[in-house]
Formats: sequence, structure tokens, C-alpha cells
Amino acid sequence: MIQNPDTLWDVDAVAHYLSASKSWVYKAAERGELPCIRIGAMLRFAPNSVRAWLKRRAGGAT
Repeated sequence: MIQNPDTLWDVDAVAHYLSASKSWVYKAAERGELPCIRIGAMLRFAPNSVRAWLKRRAGGAT
């Protein structure tokens, strides 16, 4: 797993972090459910945004 908080995650890293399939990550990002950054045809994810999204989904937003 990527340790540098300034490094954007790719679909593989997000899928690993969430224990989800890459297909689910792509679909959630395309639906606008999962926050992502589109760079050309690539999807990238800010780790802090993914963590905040997960906290909200788990009902643990602070």
C-alpha cells in the first residue's frame, strides 16, 4: 500500500484499501459515489478523500 499521503492512489490501490473489486471501484467512481480525479482516461484518488468517504459510509464522520 502507498504510504506517502501526497501520492494519489490508482484503482488497484483503492480496491485493495476497500477490499473491493476493481470493477466496483470503477463503477462507484463513474456514478460519482466515490470521489475521484480524472486525468485523461485515468482515474486517481486522493487518499484522504477515500478515507473520509469511508468514514461517512460507516457513519463515523467527525
